[in-house]
Amino acid sequence: MPLLTRDVLNRVSFFPRRKKQLIYGGIIIFSLAAVLGGFAVYNRSQKNSEKEVPSASSLPKEWILKYFHTGNENDPLVGGAEGDPDGDMLANQLEYLYGTDPTAEDTDKDDVIDGLEVALGENPKGEGLLEITPQAQDYIDDYIASDERFADFTPENIEAQVAGLLQPEQEVVMDVPDDKDIKTNIRNDMSGFEEYYNTTNALTATTEAEQQDIYERLPDGMSAAEIDGYIARLEAAKKILLDTPVPSEIINIHKLKIAQINAGLKLFALARNDYKADSENQQFWHDAFYQISASEAASQLELAAWEQLGLKLKDVGGL
Repeated sequence: MPLLTRDVLNRVSFFPRRKKQLIYGGIIIFSLAAVLGGFAVYNRSQKNSEKEVPSASSLPKEWILKYFHTGNENDPLVGGAEGDPDGDMLANQLEYLYGTDPTAEDTDKDDVIDGLEVALGENPKGEGLLEITPQAQDYIDDYIASDERFADFTPENIEAQVAGLLQPEQEVVMDVPDDKDIKTNIRNDMSGFEEYYNTTNALTATTEAEQQDIYERLPDGMSAAEIDGYIARLEAAKKILLDTPVPSEIINIHKLKIAQINAGLKLFALARNDYKADSENQQFWHDAFYQISASEAASQLELAAWEQLGLKLKDVGGL
């Protein structure tokens, strides 16, 4: 069985806030989470580092009472130490150990579920990055050593699979349009910039619910007709952008918007044409991960360009 299960790759590869420099450690932890049915081991803050690690069959009664209003850890609402009642892919045992809320999938309410923040090396309780403490690493090592099923779950083995499959260090080249394909104007003043912004800002916007639906069901839970619908929307948005004159001084922002759409089009096309439900889909995961990286890069660069423009114009009202 591959160390990187389909569920791990699905959740990690289609997550837009992936941080390339943390992907190895994240997938090591998240692979364990998938195999263990929700166990993910991650860093404790210094505040929690003195807590005693609960056994796999026991949770502190006061903790259960606080969150579930019962003293019985086997209550169906709790599900025991290995239960995951909030569906965030962190078992109750780990929710207790690291101080997250076992009844809320997103403890810090930043629109990213706790399990994914952990998998991607982010702090599920607020700002900042996650670190693996020696205590937590010892806990991981002990758990792996307790069952021969986990013998292959070494950092070296998982890193090798990540490197071979997702190739996170591969250079990402964004698909930007040529200048000749873009219409420009000379309205390089605040009114021109604001009109462009207001015209194009919502073209590819999606609701939170829709984003969650895409995350949960792409690639194999969405019908070809639904995928075609998203492709049609993106193609329509791209046509509008190509038909919209852009102030010449912000042509690069325009290109980055289109690059994001191009990455989305390729991602949905991959899900429709290349994903095979009964296959390991190694090439698909690599290509999908690449398009996610291209979309994220274009999005971050566009945001930085808008911020730079806003600073430039702040003395006259900004954007």
